[in-house]
Amino acid sequence: MNIFIFASINEADYVLKKAVILEKISNEPFKMLKATVENKSIGIVISLIGKVHAGASLVAAINYFGPNNNFINVGTSGSLDVKQANVFDIVIASKLVQHDVDTTALGDPLGMVSGPDKVFFNTSNELNKAIEKGCHDYHLNPIYGIVSSGDKFIASEEEKQNIRKSFNSIVVEMEAAALAEIADAYKVNFSCFKIITDAVEHAKEYKENFDKAVRILGDIVWAI
Repeated sequence: MNIFIFASINEADYVLKKAVILEKISNEPFKMLKATVENKSIGIVISLIGKVHAGASLVAAINYFGPNNNFINVGTSGSLDVKQANVFDIVIASKLVQHDVDTTALGDPLGMVSGPDKVFFNTSNELNKAIEKGCHDYHLNPIYGIVSSGDKFIASEEEKQNIRKSFNSIVVEMEAAALAEIADAYKVNFSCFKIITDAVEHAKEYKENFDKAVRILGDIVWAI
């Protein structure tokens, strides 16, 4: 079964409106649901915003749904390079990095997570292909690229360029790489796809484009 992880109830709104809810679990502070969408069983998790919430929500979801499921992060994001990823483009994460992890003073590479000692976390090729097919069903052509996560809404051009240069990321957001780290630790199938809501005037574009973006995300979720 596919378990879709959203940062906020607003991002999941379009999916929830068409889903038939079978069971609700309020595992505070997270919300988890079993549902059907077009006769397919799915799980929905609302993680809340930020890396700590995201990682903890995946542990809760693995315990509730079981590890033998597919865990897919879905959500909105900002572009780090408008030439590569523009507003309403779909980006499937080829790998993920936490750009705000910094133990370089100890001689580590920027972004390296101690323990697994990794800078980048991979996604499932099988799930990526399923997401790609879901996009094609709605005549969308997804882009593959590195997704960068940190506990800050990135809006300044200087910060964007620093992240881009450091990791070759094309997308920035606030949860996905932490989810990838936990998925790696628990050895569960994980992938992530994001829609670009903002590329230049980030705060303004995010507000203007959010509603359309979540409708597109919902269409893809139903198709996977």
